Amino acid sequence: MGSLATWLRVLLNPFAEHEPASAVGKAVAPPPVTQETWPSPPADAIALFLDFDGVLHRAENGSFERMPQLVTLMQRFPQLHIVLSTNWRLHARRLQLLDYFPDAIHERLIGVTPYLPSSWPPRRERECHAFAHRAGLTRYVALDDDASGYSEGCSFLVLTDRYVGLDDDAVSRVEARLVALGAIAADS
Repeated sequence: MGSLATWLRVLLNPFAEHEPASAVGKAVAPPPVTQETWPSPPADAIALFLDFDGVLHRAENGSFERMPQLVTLMQRFPQLHIVLSTNWRLHARRLQLLDYFPDAIHERLIGVTPYLPSSWPPRRERECHAFAHRAGLTRYVALDDDASGYSEGCSFLVLTDRYVGLDDDAVSRVEARLVALGAIAADS
């Protein structure tokens, strides 16, 4: 019955922080980063829900070796704004997260997805939808190396190879998705 109660709480208030059914009756603090204020997205924003591991670097090597590809993508599509869906958001404050990015794109980081417990639909997909709904975003893409956080055939997911990261092929697939959403490239 605990999982039904949790599911009902999520349905009634999808934007609140909910504890997993196994934690009912135990004190569970939400990650601190979800409590911080981020800038509001502009009206024409297209969100890029961004994972780090397997996207900005290979697997978990932490090098951010694929950051130049992300910066180029951001320069090419001025409507694109970043929302961090990475698990790194759970263990770092806003300023720490900003430090991973070049100053030139800081103003285009608009938040982090809320932490929601595992349930159907898959957790990361649900976290993206919750952020988009709360922020009034209707156009978005998720860039992730792990399909298990999303339902099969998730229309907004662009999957990377976790051992390669954001390579030219992945950039091309993100660009195609952005164009399909009505984004206009700066060099068009």
